[in-house]
Amino acid sequence: MLGRTSAWWSRLALSAVIGLAAANFLWQLGSSSYFVDEVESVTVALHPLGGLLHAISTSEISPPAYFAFLHEWLGHIGSSAAWVARLPSALGGAALVGAVYWLASVLCGLPGVETVLTRDDAAQLFHLHPGRIGDLAVLGDVSTVFGDLPEGQESEMLPAEYRSHGSQHEMSVPLVAWNNDHPYLGTPEHNKDLLTPLLTAWLR
Repeated sequence: MLGRTSAWWSRLALSAVIGLAAANFLWQLGSSSYFVDEVESVTVALHPLGGLLHAISTSEISPPAYFAFLHEWLGHIGSSAAWVARLPSALGGAALVGAVYWLASVLCGLPGVETVLTRDDAAQLFHLHPGRIGDLAVLGDVSTVFGDLPEGQESEMLPAEYRSHGSQHEMSVPLVAWNNDHPYLGTPEHNKDLLTPLLTAWLR
C-alpha cells in the first residue's frame, strides 16, 4: 500500500511540475512582438521547402531539423503570429522540465545516490560556478563514490583512507598555520574563508 501511495504522489507531483512549467511558458506567450533571432528563424522557415536547406546554409548555423519543423508547423497552422511560432518551443520547454524532474527521481532511486540537486542549488550550496555544472548534480552516499570502472565491472572496493570528492561525507583535512599572528574569529565555515586571513598575514 505504501508503494502505491508513493507512486501516486510521484505521478501527481510530476503532473503538477509540468503544469506549472506550461503555465509559466504559455503565460503571455504572444504579448510581445518578435525578437531579432525569432524574425530570422521565421524568415528562414517561411521559404519554400525546396529552398529551405539553401536558406539555412546561408543564414543559420543551427541544425536544420528545427527550421524544417517550423516550416511545416507554420504551414499547417496557416499563421505566422508570434504566439504560434513560439508555441512548439514553449511546449518543448514544459516537457523538458518534466523530463528533468523524472530523471532526478530515477537517479534518486539508484543505489549509492543520496541527493540530486539542480544546477542553481548545487552552485549555491557548494559555491561553484553554475556554468561548469550540468542540469543536475548527483551526490553519493556515505559509502559510494563515482568514477570510471573497468569494462564489465559494476563496482570496486576502495581502501578506507581513499579521499574523494562529490558527496557530503568527505574526510576532514586539518590545516595548520605556523607563525600566524592573525587569529581567526571562530571556526571558518568554508575553505574560501581561510584565504584572506592567510594571505593578509603572509603579505605583512
